[in-house]
Amino acid sequence: MMERRWPTQIYDLPPKSSASLDCRLHVIIVPRTRASKITSVKTTMSTVMEKIVGGPLKEGSKLPTNIHLKEINAEKDTVDLASLPGRNIIVGVPGAFTPACSSQVPGFVNMAKQFIEKGVDSIYVIAVNDQFTMQAWKDYLKAEKAPAVHFLADDTNTFTKKAGMDFDATGLLGGRRSQRYVAIVEGGVVVRVFVEDEAPSVTVTSAENVLKALQ
Repeated sequence: MMERRWPTQIYDLPPKSSASLDCRLHVIIVPRTRASKITSVKTTMSTVMEKIVGGPLKEGSKLPTNIHLKEINAEKDTVDLASLPGRNIIVGVPGAFTPACSSQVPGFVNMAKQFIEKGVDSIYVIAVNDQFTMQAWKDYLKAEKAPAVHFLADDTNTFTKKAGMDFDATGLLGGRRSQRYVAIVEGGVVVRVFVEDEAPSVTVTSAENVLKALQ
């Protein structure tokens, strides 16, 4: 039996303004019998777009490559998280010295030995702040007692944005900042990730909760 061909209606809509690209938007109306095929195409396109523009970190994601962050020198980017061997933990926070961040991060500092016993090589605290601020925050938290805990400055928001983990915090912090998240990474690949629904919250990203998740 020959497949029935359903008519397709196409309407050309002009651009909204003369400043738009010289193209037309084609609106295609198709019958329900072809909906499954269209859905399949849309799903494929979504997957392609995600690969092109990146997306939030998730299990199986690779960390953004060729991005170096600042730790001890404000003029040099020295740390490439994607190239770190072994098992490491990334702690993304909205801002140094903010109340919630200053209550969350000490947990990782104080429990650093317990994380190492669980097979973690290092813990990297990252914020969209300059290196001077991150170093001052580290001193303020007395984090030097835990050599395995590193404070990194993503001062241009390059890593955080590429990882799909930034958000608009203009109203409170003056610009785009990192979401509050924790990623367990092995050889540059995310094996577990915890993200707070709201930036001020510290629940799933607490040191205690992350430690429990380690095998």
